[in-house]
Amino acid sequence: MISNQTMSVMDIFPTIINAAGIHPANTDSFDGINLWDTLLASQMIERDTLVIQNEQGHLATFDKNWKLIQGRNGQIELFDIKQDPYEKNNLSRAFPDIVESLKIKTKARYTMNN
Repeated sequence: MISNQTMSVMDIFPTIINAAGIHPANTDSFDGINLWDTLLASQMIERDTLVIQNEQGHLATFDKNWKLIQGRNGQIELFDIKQDPYEKNNLSRAFPDIVESLKIKTKARYTMNN
């Protein structure tokens, strides 16, 4: 099965329990989303903002076709991952409003989860 759906390791648990036929009444504590039906139907869903942090402290924020990378050293990179899936063209200087919007969404996501 091949999918171009943006996914995270956080989506594994909700997807597997759904595939197993388990449907908990409250999924508010899940950081990920159930993608089982999406995988079966080979269709894309629009998901909320997804924020991923690696062990070095770098943040990647995905929102629609945008990906913002914030390095620990303050370096900022912005990519249109639909038009530039290999992330060769840093658009952060061309779209400062998108950068600021994604920074705000990143902060809101961390505030919500902490």
